[in-house]
Amino acid sequence: WVCDVFDKGRGVNLTACMQLTWMPDEAEAEIYGGGEGAVVLRPVWRMAEGFEKAHGLRNKYKTDKRRPEDAAMFSKSEEINFHKLAMRYSKSLSKDQCFSALRDMFRRIGQVMGEGKDVKVFFGVGDLCSKDKQAWFSFDGHYHRMVKKPLG
Repeated sequence: WVCDVFDKGRGVNLTACMQLTWMPDEAEAEIYGGGEGAVVLRPVWRMAEGFEKAHGLRNKYKTDKRRPEDAAMFSKSEEINFHKLAMRYSKSLSKDQCFSALRDMFRRIGQVMGEGKDVKVFFGVGDLCSKDKQAWFSFDGHYHRMVKKPLG
C-alpha cells in the first residue's frame, strides 16, 4: 500500500508512527528541470509527535533547516485505511485484525527504538532506522526525486 500510494506522488500517513510524503524542491527543479509546468518533488519523512514522545525518541535531523514545519507544502497524504488494507492486500484478515496487528507492530518497534537499540525496518519505500534513540528514515534510491508533469 505504501509503495502504491507513494508511486502516484501522494504521501501516506501512518498516524501512530509517521508520515511519508513529497514536497516541491525548487533547487532540484532548477537542476533537473522536467519541462514547463513540471514540479520536482523530494521525499519527506516526519515522525509522529506522539510516537516520538511516547518512546523518548529524537529525530536525528531535527535541526535540518530545509525541513518545513508547514504541512501545506507537502503533497496530499492518504490516511491509512485498515478496511482497504485488509480487503486489497489480504485474503483472510479483517480490518480489526489489520488494525490490531499494525498497532502492536508500531508499538513494539517504538519500544525497541526507545531502548536505544539499533533498528532498521523496511517500509517499501525505504527504511525506518534508529540508533541510540535517534530516529531517521532512509528512502530507497528510486524515491530520491520525482518529476510530476502537468496534465494535458
